[in-house]
Amino acid sequence: MKRILTTLTAFVLPALMFAQEAFVSQEPSKRNVLFEEFTGVQCGNCPRAHVTEAELLAANPGRLFAVNIHAGGFATPYAGDPNLQTEDGTMINAHFGISSYPAAVVSRHKFSGSYDASENYWSSYINQLMGMDSYVNIAAKGDLDWSTRKLSMTVQLYYTGTPSVSSNRIHVAMVQDGIIAKQSNYGYPNPDQETEDGKYIHLHVLRDMLTPALDGEEVTGIAQGSLVEKKFEWDLPTAINSVPLVLQNVHFVVFVTEDQNEVMTVCQAEIAHANAPDNILSMSKAEALVGSECDPSARVSFNLENILGEAVQEVAFTLSSGAGTAEHVETFETPLNEGESVRVTTGSVALATSNNAEEVEVRITGVNGEPYEYEDAGTKITVEAIHRRATAPTSDIVLAICQDRWGSDITWDLKDGEGSVVSSGGPYRDLSGNGTRVNSTPVTLAEGCYTFTIHDVSKDGINTQYGAGYISMQDANSVEFYRHDGKYADSLVIKLDSRFVANEAFPAVAGVQLLPNPARDRAALSFTMEKAGPVRIQVWEKTGSCVLDMGAMNVEAGRTEVEIGLQDLSAGMYFVTLRGEGIDKAVKLVVIR
Repeated sequence: MKRILTTLTAFVLPALMFAQEAFVSQEPSKRNVLFEEFTGVQCGNCPRAHVTEAELLAANPGRLFAVNIHAGGFATPYAGDPNLQTEDGTMINAHFGISSYPAAVVSRHKFSGSYDASENYWSSYINQLMGMDSYVNIAAKGDLDWSTRKLSMTVQLYYTGTPSVSSNRIHVAMVQDGIIAKQSNYGYPNPDQETEDGKYIHLHVLRDMLTPALDGEEVTGIAQGSLVEKKFEWDLPTAINSVPLVLQNVHFVVFVTEDQNEVMTVCQAEIAHANAPDNILSMSKAEALVGSECDPSARVSFNLENILGEAVQEVAFTLSSGAGTAEHVETFETPLNEGESVRVTTGSVALATSNNAEEVEVRITGVNGEPYEYEDAGTKITVEAIHRRATAPTSDIVLAICQDRWGSDITWDLKDGEGSVVSSGGPYRDLSGNGTRVNSTPVTLAEGCYTFTIHDVSKDGINTQYGAGYISMQDANSVEFYRHDGKYADSLVIKLDSRFVANEAFPAVAGVQLLPNPARDRAALSFTMEKAGPVRIQVWEKTGSCVLDMGAMNVEAGRTEVEIGLQDLSAGMYFVTLRGEGIDKAVKLVVIR
């Protein structure tokens, strides 16, 4: 990158003469700690270390600051992926003699004769350093103009004690969050940073040392009671190593050392953004959830972060699927401030079919009642949704859970439309060896839409290397009407629709008649409407998939007859649904050949 480094002013003055401009603390304090983690995309143990790093940062807010340096042989990028290595990172890696990964250097302090600290010692070393007094405090403020990409920064040091050296050095590291690239994993998952498509969200990535990589900017003439101020300017590029430098994801870690090593204290610069959007929001970690009804639908749950800008009270979203669009507005009781995140779950959007994978896109369309016009990778998110649905042909059914060896992992429940548990099962007895066993539970259904949920403690489902289990639903005659292969992670949800059973039992009330039945090529559906309006006729397989959709049609009040073409359907049992204002009925249809 083109670097413009200008020391505009360098004051070394007694604090009282500088009191009105000083923003650095003048109170004696302990050391804050710099955590430089050496990592790489081909380092299979590094995701585990990233989890440890995240836990340490969460435990020490405002005291611990991370810079992740991609260097060494494990940092070679995968083909077509971003290159997260930098010239400065390679230089720092060599300076500290890092040869195995993951590793860390903690405040560039030498422990037991070595700077290189293995993961087992990170927490202990951090705590030791945080307990030490620092003779100097540091603070930094900057202005970043998005139109020119110019960064102006002021760094202040205040000496609360007597320095042990004649000069110090100021260092500014530019780090970036949210870079998506592949990451090797030797069985150490890091779900917080894994993406839905199998890639990885890299955090705290060193993009450049804005001051000389090891030497920093020297500060001389230091003494207890003095305040030092230095001002810098840099032009930030649009990309480094062809990896975009995304301004809302960039942070600046500023620290002071005694030489090239021994960090006395550290901070993150406070940045004011000029000519930036009012808000930059980002969605991540999306998950599709089954809709609350038996008709094909899904909700989407995701993390929403206010990365930059004013507090957010309300966000509008548009959900798009193969069946159309839906709107969702999320209102926050407590405004979402810059840097904060929250989990959002939308309302339902209709899906085109049941039991088939379908993409649902969620896009941010408005913030605080105004259109949202900023677009980047985080302003829309796509997730694969499957609305699993079974249609009960009889009111008496059997739920059969074929377990693998580890039956004690399995629990399930069946809830009615009000959320009350009507049946449940598990945990089951483990088998003595690999294999399967069927656990059957009879259930009597009333009219309605039920939710069947099965859980697995080991998060590997019931069709595993320990036995090919499955889920089976059978009618009163022991005929299977739904089967799932048992391959899921921690849980699986299936909607169980018994509305068709109840409707067929009361044809007079329904006012619906289907003739002939059984039928070959066509059948006539007749029904009575109290008033004119739109209705929709669909034909469903017993597995829950829609095989014929006649769309919405406007009908007059009174008796109506609609012909349904069956010539493209295979022989078997189906359900014909009729839905409209004041009517939601279904009848069983048998097609013969």
